[in-house]
Amino acid sequence: MKVKILFMKAPQIFFAQEFYEQHLSTINNVHFTNREIDVISCLLNARGTGKIAVLLSIDKRTVETHIRNIMAKIDCNSREAIIDFVEVSVKFDFLRKYYIILQNELLFEKSLKDVGKLKRDKAPRCFLIQEKDKDLFTLKFTSHLRLAGIEISRTTHEKKGEYTLFVLSQSPGDEISSSLLKKVTKSQNKVLLLQQGKINLKGAPPELLKYDTINFGKQDNYFFSLFIVLKELLPNLDLEKITEEFKNHYKKGTPRDSMRQTSLEEVHKKFPSVPQGWAYVVSACVLIALLGSGLFVFYDNSNEKSFIRSDLKVPKESALLNRPELMSQIDKTFRKQNKGIQTVAIVGIGGAGKTTLARRYAKLQKGAVIWEINGETPIGLTKSFGNLAYALATTDEDKGALLGLNEIKNSSEREKRIIDFVKSGLKLHPNWFLIYDNVEKFSDIQKYYPQDSESWGQGRVMLTTRDATLQNHEQIGHIIFVGELGNAQKLNLFTQIMGDRANDPLPSAQLNETITFLEKIPPFPLDVSVAAYYLKTTNVPYADYLAHLDRCDKNFTIVQENLLKGAGEYTKTRHGIISLSLEQIMNIHKDFADLLLFISLLDSQHIPRELLDNYKEKLIVDNFIYHLKKYSLISDDTSSSLGSVFSMHRNTQDIVFANLTDSLKIDQGSQLLKKIVYNLDDYADKAIEQEDSVRMQLMASHLEKVLLHSNLLTEFSKALLESKLGVIYYAINNDNSHQLLNNSLKELPLERLHAENASRLARALLPLGVVYTELRFDEKAKEALEKAVQIYGKGGSENYLDLSRALSYLGDLHKRLGNYEEAKGYLEESIHLHKQYGTDSKHIIRTLAYLGSVYRGLGLYQKAIDTLRESLAIYEKNYSNDHIRIGWILIHLGNVHRRLGNLKQAKDTLERGLIIFQKHFPENHVSMGLVWAYLGGYYREVGDYEKSCNYLEHSLRIHQKHFHESHVKMGWILFHLASTYKAMGNNKAQKLFDKVHEIYVTHCDGDNIETARILRNMAKICIEKNRLAEAENYIHRSLKILQSRQHVEAYRALKTLGEILLKKSAQSPNNIQESHDLKNQAIDKFNQALKIAEQHFPKDSVHIQKIHARVKNIQN
Repeated sequence: MKVKILFMKAPQIFFAQEFYEQHLSTINNVHFTNREIDVISCLLNARGTGKIAVLLSIDKRTVETHIRNIMAKIDCNSREAIIDFVEVSVKFDFLRKYYIILQNELLFEKSLKDVGKLKRDKAPRCFLIQEKDKDLFTLKFTSHLRLAGIEISRTTHEKKGEYTLFVLSQSPGDEISSSLLKKVTKSQNKVLLLQQGKINLKGAPPELLKYDTINFGKQDNYFFSLFIVLKELLPNLDLEKITEEFKNHYKKGTPRDSMRQTSLEEVHKKFPSVPQGWAYVVSACVLIALLGSGLFVFYDNSNEKSFIRSDLKVPKESALLNRPELMSQIDKTFRKQNKGIQTVAIVGIGGAGKTTLARRYAKLQKGAVIWEINGETPIGLTKSFGNLAYALATTDEDKGALLGLNEIKNSSEREKRIIDFVKSGLKLHPNWFLIYDNVEKFSDIQKYYPQDSESWGQGRVMLTTRDATLQNHEQIGHIIFVGELGNAQKLNLFTQIMGDRANDPLPSAQLNETITFLEKIPPFPLDVSVAAYYLKTTNVPYADYLAHLDRCDKNFTIVQENLLKGAGEYTKTRHGIISLSLEQIMNIHKDFADLLLFISLLDSQHIPRELLDNYKEKLIVDNFIYHLKKYSLISDDTSSSLGSVFSMHRNTQDIVFANLTDSLKIDQGSQLLKKIVYNLDDYADKAIEQEDSVRMQLMASHLEKVLLHSNLLTEFSKALLESKLGVIYYAINNDNSHQLLNNSLKELPLERLHAENASRLARALLPLGVVYTELRFDEKAKEALEKAVQIYGKGGSENYLDLSRALSYLGDLHKRLGNYEEAKGYLEESIHLHKQYGTDSKHIIRTLAYLGSVYRGLGLYQKAIDTLRESLAIYEKNYSNDHIRIGWILIHLGNVHRRLGNLKQAKDTLERGLIIFQKHFPENHVSMGLVWAYLGGYYREVGDYEKSCNYLEHSLRIHQKHFHESHVKMGWILFHLASTYKAMGNNKAQKLFDKVHEIYVTHCDGDNIETARILRNMAKICIEKNRLAEAENYIHRSLKILQSRQHVEAYRALKTLGEILLKKSAQSPNNIQESHDLKNQAIDKFNQALKIAEQHFPKDSVHIQKIHARVKNIQN
């Protein structure tokens, strides 16, 4: 048996710093500081933060800072991930060794400090002289002497001293220089010669040999040698105990084999054929092998098989992205599988780095056979599998057998026999590793794919593919998806290729510019690499590159391909990959081009599957989604709240859009585009009609994106989508830019919605009219809704259900305008149409709710409660208990109970509605302002003025975001807040009453119930201001409107009139008769109010009780 020494190594390393510099400054191409390596080695040995801090003599917070920095460098977020990063690297054993060295060095320094604490008469002083410049050995040596309490000086003019220390060369075989010898012989002090290696003393003066020589190479290690030096320098101190303690700890903490010195005698005993002159080399090599430092000693054994490996090319170091988290995930996935054939599929979009990842992992394997098989095409598969067969034919007999197989004329039989040959060959080499690269279809490789360990032997298979549907294949049990790069990974790869800047960080401004640029580059290794190569070669600005990328210019793509050819074997650009995939997908089904255009127009994220199902047949969409996944063009979004949705990378979508608009000749006249717009309109309309806030939120981003392609849309299409987007904005907005939203809706001209499609026009007008109603753009709302009613009215019986909807919205508008009689007419007609032509009760429930609210306004409180409850029952039967309309009905029911004086029911119902509203609306939505105001009114009525004040002030802040200061709704909320201030005795009340009066003056000329309420409130304000004549004028006008309609609220006006008459009575003390008459008139008004109240409220109503109490108080 012959010995082959493959590598020689420098003398054994004893210092952590030296070991770090030689082996550990980078791991997986990531640079780490010496202190970071200290921390990593401690983490690897299961040390917690506190123990690491104690071991390294640093603050605990400093340790945590180092750990965070390490995580940032390798783009991970846990200590376990740091350990995973290290475990899959080739530096793992070095880190284990480093920890031992670090522990020993720290333990040694502690022992030296113990020496320094020993009592002594005086500290010895030494002069240090060395042959060459200061090196690590000398620095450590002097530092360690100082720890032990020895004074060290390098100045030659000092006369006092006890010892002169001469450090001789560390290069074996060097002769001592004559100048050094001269210094040694002339020294007046005690002389110690410190010898680092084998020094040639031949030719030295005889008197030189009288000096003490300490040869560090003859001791077990540096530490023990230094203790010998200390014994020389401190002869009067007992160092035995400290020395022995260190040796005992040292032996316990250090694995015997890892630190064992192999003597020359042992080398000669094991390898007698090694010449004496090679003994030192062999000794050093064996030692380093034991230390796990990377030395390899191979034995020439004829029975041992040679390695069979493909040429696994990976990018050069400067262009290689380290992905330790994925390497670790692959390793763990393999390890958790049972013995036999272990399989992992690496899945991702083209250019995600799948092949590089697979090859890098394969390079770390130790099996005798590591082979890559081209799975992209049948020809490539057959060729690479055949090459594997030839590689496995290692004997003349095997080669002859293989040649015989090639003579078989039947191709199927020849193929089968070659596969059998490979099976047999692999079985002879257990733990083989095969890569099936870039598999298009599993069926293409199935015959060549190892499935049974009895036939193929034990090994591992890694498959790379874009086909995400392989996760459903029974023979592919484990899938790892290669996703997008993180920001730090993109930046690291980009700067590596642009020029090695690991030790030269970019200036802050340039770094920020680069980060911003990379945010616009697809987050995959291919795209980042090609951007870096392009910029490095052409030196164009970032903006120019992005402009080329957006245009998808063919010449630009050619340049990219040429740059990739120069950089390596991969030549596919992102544009080329996507374009080829599109061509293949569109060849599968004629409708796939339409579907591709559809999704390319939308926002790239969260595309609802329902949209496509409404556009094409479900089975066609199933097939389409399958093939998008097959080419890794989309990813599923697992968010349950959004239903079935998928996403596509923005750059991929841009390429699809550019390809499809060009190949399909898309312009404003395109019927295909018109169909897509109408489909979007239908989907948005359905979401709005069902008040589905989740789908409306989803559609907002898609409508925004489609409207960016304004050059392709007709005016009608733009107006159609804008109207739906405006409605959705209103439903979901967070009011941060509410005024801007209001203005944009005001400026949307209805004329643009011309009669290109009358029915679709009417459908667009309906939700637009609803939003105008909510925002109090009353004239625009009326115009939109009446136009919709007009269109549907001409359409015949097929449009009656849509007409019913339009009449319902128009009725709601008139209710808000205070025209309750008109509103009642529209709503009752809507219900009649629905009952005559409709079959689904769900379509009538909103109208019932509107009608219930109208009955409340008309003072028909019991009818209001009955109708609202009927609507509520249908909602609760068909929708979730927290549906937004259930909240809306509860709010109105609560307000009716308030009007009836059922205060406990009012509070409970209003608060239930509030809880539902809070799930659907942002806090400062206008609807939230309404419910806070109702609750504020309730708390004033029960005497909790502080809570009433808080709720009403909150409601006022919301109203201020939605309405200008002179809007009638502002007058309403300010009146209620002023009334609460008055009850609290707050002086702000009068100022607010003035503001309310100022607002109401411009809104009191109508002749409807809402005007009557405004007039009554103005009368109350005038009473507060003691302007009784003005108050009486207002209340008579209010009473006239109410009495003409026999409205229940006439009782409120009569009560207010009674209060005016009482106040006038009190102000006529000098005219007793007039005062008495006015008082009697007041009592009469209260009795009239009581009579009306008794007709509408139960006997125990709080309203009736209050009137009785007031009359009794006046009479007393």
